Amino acid sequence: MVTQGDNRVFGWRPLRRALRLAGRAVLVVSALVCLALLTLLLPAMRGALLGVGLGEVNKVLPGDLQVGDASWPAFGHLVLEDLVWLADDSDTLATVPRLELAISLSSLRQHDLVVESLVVQVATADVPGIEAAMIPTAAEAAAATAPDTAVIREIPWLRAGAVSGVPSVVLQDLDCRVGRLVAAPGLVLHDMLLQGQVDAGHGRTSARVDLTTRMALEQSGATPVFLELDRLELGARYGPGTGQVELDTLVAVMVGGPVSRRTSLRAAGPLNLRLSGDGEIDPVSTGHPIRLAVEGWLNGPLAGLWGDSWPDSLSAAEYANCEAGFTVEAQGSLEGTIDAVVALDLDGCDGLERGRLHFRTQIEPDQPADLRARIDTLDLKVQGCSLVGRGALTDSTVNLVLAADAAAPIPLLVLAGPAWAAADLAFELDIEASGPRRSPEGRLDFTGRYRDRNRVVEDVSLNLVGGLAGLTARLRSGRLVQDGTTVADTVACDLDYAPDQDLPLTLSAFAGRGTDRIATLVTAGADSVATVRLDSLQVVIAGQPIRLKAPATVRLDTVARVYTLDELVLTGAPGHVRMAASLQDRELNLSANVDLLFTQVLLEELAPSEIWSRDGGVDLAVKGDVELGSGAGATVFGGELGAELQPHRDRPRVGAYLSLRLAEGDRSGLAADLRITANDSVLLHGSAFAPGKLDLEGGGWLPDTSRDLELVVPEQSLPLAHFDSFLPEELAARGEFLLAADVSWPLAWTGAPGDTIARGKLAARLEARELQIDLPNRSRLELDLACGLEGTPLNPELVGEVTVESGFIRIPELPRSLHPTEGKSLLWEAVRVDSTGQHEAVTREMSLMWRANEDIATPAAPLPEM
Repeated sequence: MVTQGDNRVFGWRPLRRALRLAGRAVLVVSALVCLALLTLLLPAMRGALLGVGLGEVNKVLPGDLQVGDASWPAFGHLVLEDLVWLADDSDTLATVPRLELAISLSSLRQHDLVVESLVVQVATADVPGIEAAMIPTAAEAAAATAPDTAVIREIPWLRAGAVSGVPSVVLQDLDCRVGRLVAAPGLVLHDMLLQGQVDAGHGRTSARVDLTTRMALEQSGATPVFLELDRLELGARYGPGTGQVELDTLVAVMVGGPVSRRTSLRAAGPLNLRLSGDGEIDPVSTGHPIRLAVEGWLNGPLAGLWGDSWPDSLSAAEYANCEAGFTVEAQGSLEGTIDAVVALDLDGCDGLERGRLHFRTQIEPDQPADLRARIDTLDLKVQGCSLVGRGALTDSTVNLVLAADAAAPIPLLVLAGPAWAAADLAFELDIEASGPRRSPEGRLDFTGRYRDRNRVVEDVSLNLVGGLAGLTARLRSGRLVQDGTTVADTVACDLDYAPDQDLPLTLSAFAGRGTDRIATLVTAGADSVATVRLDSLQVVIAGQPIRLKAPATVRLDTVARVYTLDELVLTGAPGHVRMAASLQDRELNLSANVDLLFTQVLLEELAPSEIWSRDGGVDLAVKGDVELGSGAGATVFGGELGAELQPHRDRPRVGAYLSLRLAEGDRSGLAADLRITANDSVLLHGSAFAPGKLDLEGGGWLPDTSRDLELVVPEQSLPLAHFDSFLPEELAARGEFLLAADVSWPLAWTGAPGDTIARGKLAARLEARELQIDLPNRSRLELDLACGLEGTPLNPELVGEVTVESGFIRIPELPRSLHPTEGKSLLWEAVRVDSTGQHEAVTREMSLMWRANEDIATPAAPLPEM
């Protein structure tokens, strides 16, 4: 039997002790919770916890994320400043001066995430660099496991939102400003502002996104483009029930248009673009159906497109307004095809009489190159020039019909250049094409004329028929005039292409001027780019024909680097021309021979001048023989070139000849010996040297700029008897000149050619002893001459002296009336005819005076012949 004293274990005292212990435990836990809350209220403690969180973020992001200053001023309010994101190679991926985030804590109690404001200021960002940093290495990719999508979807304390798989998120105010963002190589966004709201909270029947942005886009490259987007508004709604994204707001305002920063277009007030529209997309259904409707306006001063270069001959007020409206309607699927209908109306543009373009197109997003389109309406007319067309383009066929014409001067042609200001252009053009897309066949017919101040092209016609399987082209033209001179009266050119023939490409051309003055005829063929054969060539000038003796072939094998020209021979009344060449394995062989006689009639036709008909006329003979060979590490070059004037009267033949040779070694270059002859006698001889070497790879001459170009005339005597036949009958010269000269030009000078000559050096000497000159009326002079030229070729200085040893000047007897002893003298009187036809003597004063470095003054009125 248990007594009352033994009842302490199960009695009230043990229970009271247990309650006392439990109360102390609750007190300790409450104190710890209060202490934890007090700790979070302290900024220092929140900063420490924030540092730990940023450290965890830094472990997730590649590279190194540096934070200049981080603060947690209040619950739900986070501020980060001076963020710098560096890649592993220390390249800067992004710099963010400030990031501020404010979250509603009350929404967290309801298991929603409501961001009251998100402010981001980005100074620079490199999107290609970020993408490269985020790509895992091969080892990381192999070790990575598939993400646990269930964990991603089940975020603690947040319930499901309006979009399936996305938690309940609401962004009330977004303000993102970007200074410079590299979106892609060569594509940079400047001064970007992005503002908007996102509502995908729990219980919504649909999720909505509203964004507004502005930016400036710059694309570098061969043609730099600068685009300034003043405003872009985008409003979209996603309905979970229907699974469709509905675009109910689309507004775009582009000020300035896409232009180049290198031009004056931006300051000239170019065109502005405005867009508005709506659409929808279904990301749930098969193929992702899409629908889009856009309406746009293009307006601004058309003359401003040319800026300061707008010509004065066109009134800017006539082209001051451009009002173009267009609509785009598209529907289809992102995984199938998209059909679009585009209508462009340009009737509101000043200076444009008519302008409409309506076309339909079909695009496959996965294969954008497979474009299919149909032009329903193409109708343009401006200043008498019209263009009308229609057509269709599919993935396999093409069908196109175009017609254009112009029948009046077009003032807008001046925009192509000042030379087109006075152009008179008239033409008609018809184009038809049909057949497979890769090898269509068609027809082109063109007729027209062109006239301006310097050129005239009359009755031009061009006809093209066929395609890649076979093509014929016929070109005809009437009179061609250049700078007032008729170049040709008739021009004809025929081209035929038939791939199944030995020579698939054949060409024949003809040009004629006058009835028997000039005519050319060419026929040629080619089996490929590697072989071209010239079948016939005939030129008739002033009734003298020259023609191809036999067909000539050119072979070009770019793979084996073999180039050959079979012997080309032209023969006819003027003479002959022969040429042959080959290049293989750096061995070059070239030979040419010319022997032509250009008669006076032929010279007057080719280069009209009074020289050819002076003193009874003259012919010109041209001869040449050149050989070039290379191989075995050596190059051999030599030849003779010459030209000789052959007078019709008893005058000496005068010629100039060059002997060419190639020098190698330390003094490599092209050397030439010069001879001037009269009746086969050498009057003057000299030499010239051009330092450099022959470039077989480039096919040219490489000058040596470390040395000068030289021209040397050694000391030699020049008998004056050779020149007696060139002097008038009453003049004669006897004696000899002593002549020497040395001229050089630097090749290293990079200025203008005239500057190169001006920097040259000149040294020449001319001497003569007992020089006798017979003058009219049996007058004569005997003199000695010792002169020199110094300085530069463009500014020589004459030094020396001329000594007249003796002389006799005889004045012939004159009529006494010219200078009587009394009365007026007719010697200084000119005669004029009065209104009655009578001769009247008019007295004129004459003064003859000479000073050093001055011209001799002569009377204004003519003197009577004595």
